[in-house]
Amino acid sequence: MNLSIFFIFTFLEFSSGSNKVILLVLDGLTQSLINRVSTNNLDKLIQKGANFTLTPEFPAATLPTLHSMMTGQHTDMTGVLDTEVDQYGSKLTPDDAEFWLYDVNLTTIAELNNAILNVDRSTGCIRFPGCQFYENQNKIFTRDHLYKAQEPTKVSAWMHRNKRSIGEEIYLDEAEFKRSLEEKAIDENDVTDDKVNVEDSNESVYSHDNDNNNTVSNTVDEFFFNKTSDKEWLAWMEQIDTVASWLKSEHPVNLVLFYLDQPANQIRAFGPDSSQADLAVYKVDQFLGALLQVLEQRELSDSVNLVITGLHGYTEVTAGDVVDISNFVSDQDYFAYGSSTVLNIQPVRLDEELDVFASLQKHDSSMFSLYNKHRIPDRFKYKTNDRVTDILLLAQEGYTFASRFYPEVKLLNERSNRENSLDNKYGFAGYDNALPSMESVLILAGPDIRADGLESAGGNHVNAVDVFPLLAHLLDLDISPRNGSLSVFQNHLTNPTSKTVQVIKNYITDLVQKQEYVKPEILLGLVIATTVLLILCSCWCCCCRNRSTDFNKIHNYRYSQVKKNRREEVRVDGSEEDPGDKVGLLTSAIMEPDDDEMFDQHV
Repeated sequence: MNLSIFFIFTFLEFSSGSNKVILLVLDGLTQSLINRVSTNNLDKLIQKGANFTLTPEFPAATLPTLHSMMTGQHTDMTGVLDTEVDQYGSKLTPDDAEFWLYDVNLTTIAELNNAILNVDRSTGCIRFPGCQFYENQNKIFTRDHLYKAQEPTKVSAWMHRNKRSIGEEIYLDEAEFKRSLEEKAIDENDVTDDKVNVEDSNESVYSHDNDNNNTVSNTVDEFFFNKTSDKEWLAWMEQIDTVASWLKSEHPVNLVLFYLDQPANQIRAFGPDSSQADLAVYKVDQFLGALLQVLEQRELSDSVNLVITGLHGYTEVTAGDVVDISNFVSDQDYFAYGSSTVLNIQPVRLDEELDVFASLQKHDSSMFSLYNKHRIPDRFKYKTNDRVTDILLLAQEGYTFASRFYPEVKLLNERSNRENSLDNKYGFAGYDNALPSMESVLILAGPDIRADGLESAGGNHVNAVDVFPLLAHLLDLDISPRNGSLSVFQNHLTNPTSKTVQVIKNYITDLVQKQEYVKPEILLGLVIATTVLLILCSCWCCCCRNRSTDFNKIHNYRYSQVKKNRREEVRVDGSEEDPGDKVGLLTSAIMEPDDDEMFDQHV
């Protein structure tokens, strides 16, 4: 009996497929950058798979978008609003566990993957934000956390979650945390303000013409990087080796969450149209080529699906585009939470809330939008979260708020080894997610992805929350309904979802996990249902094929043959042929079988 259940389950698993998945985040990658810079590896991957235009979450920033991908829920449900949030008067950052665990009932794709019983599943994380706070840390392999874990300052709902205590989490000591920050910085020996100079002239090089963003050249005069000495590149190669080891280990991981902060770091420091941004795009393309090569060498190419995304785009900003809200209201009258483009304003005294709002209404609407919490557009999927304050400021595209801008750009200039000049250009995100400049890409490739053969993104748009059901399908996970939808990907999957198969699989999985005795009649019914399903699918395919073939033989061929024969006829009297004769011959040709067919029927 157990053997029969195993047979049915194996057949269903084979029919749906369950390969490994690598979610690779190349933060800041957009279609315009791919079109502008020669990216051979990305282009080849797109030709073998599918390419979509991705609409990020609101605000169009890294953490809100990424966490929505992981949970399948919009920002109003995840509570990850920005790089800092208000939690009942306390400021939370990504270093705090409470920052990520807003809703204790909300599970990520990694947690669902690790929770499957009787199946060898686990997750690997490379610098992936929030990963150190996921459940079942004993089934999560980690390397190079992006954020430093902090102990909570007070007891809250997150501590009652069924997970390991904070003392058992994997932490970064101070030295390792500083090293993780240094990895983001630009190495001054590798990068200058004008170009990148390295000793190895054998590397592939690409140039960027500042006057024409579409110009791509192969001259050695512009920039290239040395793969033998570039610190960031060497760190990437070690991370690739770690991923390959995870996938080929005795108990291999089946989900890898891999985060790279390039080309975003260069875009933030120099702007989205800079030559430094172009170099970063070329560099991550080379990284992708190295990853694909290692997967092929380890014989993993046929069992790994790649899901690549840039999360969001960037807009160019200068010091002349900064808005100082202290011109409207005193800094002593409010607390501000958020980033350079979105600020949640909380008045110090509740009875001054109206006065603060009235003072901010004196602003120039071309610079930023002012919202009462209840008037925030519904399309943002944002305002119902209790971390959103009563007053929201949203910068217009190309503008930023002074209180966050100046400290950030000073740090960027220091890391990039350039002067604090008013002429410096920077890249900022976090604006209205409906802006075209905030759009990014989603690239799919692998054994479970049907090839489009297109080199650029078409009209297919997806939302960040749609990535969750896609990952669940590729991992063969049964999930509860979320905000995302798999329907947009159906035509691009080699094994689209089947509700009938999923119902049978869910029932069998439930029996196996509960280890209940299966009645013979139920088992027999499952066997019959599975067999009938297979037969019906086979018959349907055969019927469609035969019907198409017969129709072509009977109609198209006969009609063309009659026309040909009629054209060859020559009337003795020279009169024109009667249209009725053509109809009669055509009817006769269709209705009357040939002598050969009559002979075959008698035989």
